[in-house]
Amino acid sequence: VRQLAAPFASASKADQGATDGAWFEGLRSGVRRGLRNISDGEPGQRGEAYVGVQLLALILVVFGDLPGLPLLRLLHLILGPLCVSSGCVLVALAAFRLGSNLSPWPVPVAENVLQTTGAYAWCRHPMYVGLLVLALGCATMAQSVPRALVTVCLGLCLRAQALVEERRLRERHAKVWDSYAASTPRFIPAAFARLPLERVQRAWSGDRSQ
Repeated sequence: VRQLAAPFASASKADQGATDGAWFEGLRSGVRRGLRNISDGEPGQRGEAYVGVQLLALILVVFGDLPGLPLLRLLHLILGPLCVSSGCVLVALAAFRLGSNLSPWPVPVAENVLQTTGAYAWCRHPMYVGLLVLALGCATMAQSVPRALVTVCLGLCLRAQALVEERRLRERHAKVWDSYAASTPRFIPAAFARLPLERVQRAWSGDRSQ
């Protein structure tokens, strides 16, 4: 019986070995394809920011913290105050430049004069950017996720308000506004236009021509 079963056992082992070899080779091929896909495309233009946010969110969901990165816990001591101070300075510069045009409403005042110099040479809404950076700094110093979410909501509100304001400014200043808007980004200062943030700027600003 053993002699009769021996050929079948040998064949079974051979088939198992071939299956294992094929599986291992398939795994190696898949890993190589994955590594090739990761390196494919132009760095900074492949949507790395989206993947980074996804990974960070998954780590926070699973661990509730960033394990093994104690230095990040000190980040709020540097980044928070830096954002708060920068935001305050930017708001102050924008308010000073507006002068008699300063108003809490998105509708321009009756005697509005279009401002295109100073802080308004960097972007079209430096005061909104300053408020957003200030809020981000407060959320960072407090290490508060709810405050960070409120900051995101604030950003969406400021973006909507900026669109209303720009529509009114275009009605008021026509071609002068169009020329200014064509050469000046809405939120992210022009100094950062060549960084990988350019796509974020376009998506956030809704500008397809910049």
